[in-house]
Amino acid sequence: MTESEDEKSDWLPWGNRELQTMMIASESRCEDGVSDMRYKTEKIAILIAAYNGEKYLGELLDSLLAQSETGWAAYIHDDGSTDGTAAVIAEYAIRYPERFVCVEGAPSGGAKNNFFFLFRQVEAPLYMCCDQDDVWLPDKIEKTLRRMRGSGGAESRDPMTGAEKEALCDCTGGTAEVPRLVFSDLRIVDQDLRPVADSMNRYQRMCCGDLSAGHLVLDNVVVGCTMMVNRALRDRLIEVTDLTDVVMHDWWAALIAAQFGEIVYLDEATILYRQHGDNEQGARKFGPSYIMYKLTHSKQAIRGAVEEKQRQARLFAGTYGLPDDSAIRLFGDALGAGKLRRIRLYRQSGVRKSTFSRNAGLYIFG
Repeated sequence: MTESEDEKSDWLPWGNRELQTMMIASESRCEDGVSDMRYKTEKIAILIAAYNGEKYLGELLDSLLAQSETGWAAYIHDDGSTDGTAAVIAEYAIRYPERFVCVEGAPSGGAKNNFFFLFRQVEAPLYMCCDQDDVWLPDKIEKTLRRMRGSGGAESRDPMTGAEKEALCDCTGGTAEVPRLVFSDLRIVDQDLRPVADSMNRYQRMCCGDLSAGHLVLDNVVVGCTMMVNRALRDRLIEVTDLTDVVMHDWWAALIAAQFGEIVYLDEATILYRQHGDNEQGARKFGPSYIMYKLTHSKQAIRGAVEEKQRQARLFAGTYGLPDDSAIRLFGDALGAGKLRRIRLYRQSGVRKSTFSRNAGLYIFG
């Protein structure tokens, strides 16, 4: 071994020299910068956008291996990590080659770009997105899949039959189906998996009963790590080429489902959403303190957040050629307009947020 290879062997606590060599080779393949690779599967494709996730990644991957539904394969792209993330990925890819695939490609620059990259690289009937620091509950895939297929409810526990698996593409993927998205609630935990809240949606007062485009254009209630989408939605998703004004991949997917297809909410937590130093703002409790937090921000900051959503709406309307009277296009047209015209467009489009106070903030500051 070369000196650099000897240094890389220090990643592993065991003494299996052959496995160490295979892992180093696997990591090298992941750094080749291949961008035109296509991975095809008839299984559910779980997309994992990794970056400096060494601390929690192994726990996540173990939770995938513990799933009651086994018809899946995970595709992992490391976005240029500087910690031991690449070693963790390589270890699991070597030990479980039928489960974990290292997707080759240069760093994409952020989670949004990484997930879009993975959607373009992998062809599958169904897709799920996976954050590197969460833990999936054992029946997450099974329950989400049943809702995707339009059968069963949150209480459904029976694994898919062979006949159901054979019908998978006909029911949820292929080329004839409309875009379809299923998402669920989350259980919030701290960095050590101690409970914080049983329901993120109730914790944040997210209105998952209103899944219209007029609501989702302002409030993204779809958390990407809970969603499953079919091939038809994925094909519409990758039609956008300039991602500058796309806020996040899950928000874009939710808008596609609301505008062109079907979106279904599973009112049950299927995941342990880990809060730690890098993502604590992702689950801020709604209440008086939240409202005061918003009010203490400057008018310019609030207006800037609304304009970000308007830019995304304008890009979405242009990408898919939405009619002039669609809620998303009208909301996008408010970008750069004067205050009175913005209010008229908000009322004309029917856009709305999840709570009265949030709607008041939109009309006052947005």
